[in-house]
Amino acid sequence: MARSGEVKVTDFGAAYSLMVGREETPCLLLKGDVAYASPEYLHRKPMDRRSDIFSLGLVLMEMLTCKHLFDLEDAQAPIAALDVKTEEAPSVPLTQMIALVSRYRPEDVEDAMAGLPDTLKAIIHKALQRKPSERYTSAAELRDALRAALAAQSQPFGRKEAAEELARMLSDASVLRDRVELDEAGIFPEGLDADEATLTPNAK
Repeated sequence: MARSGEVKVTDFGAAYSLMVGREETPCLLLKGDVAYASPEYLHRKPMDRRSDIFSLGLVLMEMLTCKHLFDLEDAQAPIAALDVKTEEAPSVPLTQMIALVSRYRPEDVEDAMAGLPDTLKAIIHKALQRKPSERYTSAAELRDALRAALAAQSQPFGRKEAAEELARMLSDASVLRDRVELDEAGIFPEGLDADEATLTPNAK
């Protein structure tokens, strides 16, 4: 987030281009972090911008709840031979992620969002529909839904409020850093470096 309060997505695990002359990715190679991939991407089905809506929905949920939709640590998936490969080691085994995204239910989304306002729940539910046709048709449509939900709150939160919150966070972080630096200044006696300080009292 910029100091102005403007938020931008700057890191994409995979970006597709239809420009002529671009090198094509092999059809059986998955790029990016599969933990945030849409069902159609994992199953190698046709995709459009609604696939990004699903991935963004997962990110929004994690931002709002501090947890992923799926229990990525404890869930187990059958090991099966797959022709599809990942470009790099994924954060979640590919077979496990495919199994998780193939069997999740609306109830799982509801459970993960317990405690959130109903308006936000409805938005995330729509973004995380298994069928692309049931999601938002574009990021602009999702943006408008989020803006409407924010405007309906008793204390609206927009770019101005985001900028003020970021300024407070940076100020608090600066104060904490100064305190740590002051504390660290007296850790080691004058003339004694960190390596010497770790020696046992009997060491010579």
